[in-house]
Amino acid sequence: MTNGRVTGVRSIELGVRDLHQSAEFYTKVWALEEVSSDGDSIHFRATGGDHHVLTIRERANPSLLGVHFAAVDRAAVDQLCAKAKGYGVEVASRSTRVAIATSSRTAAGASAFA
Repeated sequence: MTNGRVTGVRSIELGVRDLHQSAEFYTKVWALEEVSSDGDSIHFRATGGDHHVLTIRERANPSLLGVHFAAVDRAAVDQLCAKAKGYGVEVASRSTRVAIATSSRTAAGASAFA
């Protein structure tokens, strides 16, 4: 039986008023690397093996849009989602599997919003 534990924070998603000004901040101050963009969203990579650790999305008001957690496997993610729902958390999207480039193990991530 899998132990439904979070093994790390995979990425966060923020709503920002000015996408380009915020992107400049995260690249110049935090030294993150822009890896992809799509319309109102930009993804940033840090020094680890994950594709991205931060996503910013242009919104009318600054906000925390999501926190994406890592777990050892699909069963652990399902257990974590069930636990979160038991505490009244609305799980905003179906959890997904994400391959970690620097490791032979596969992690699974889930997004949840309070």
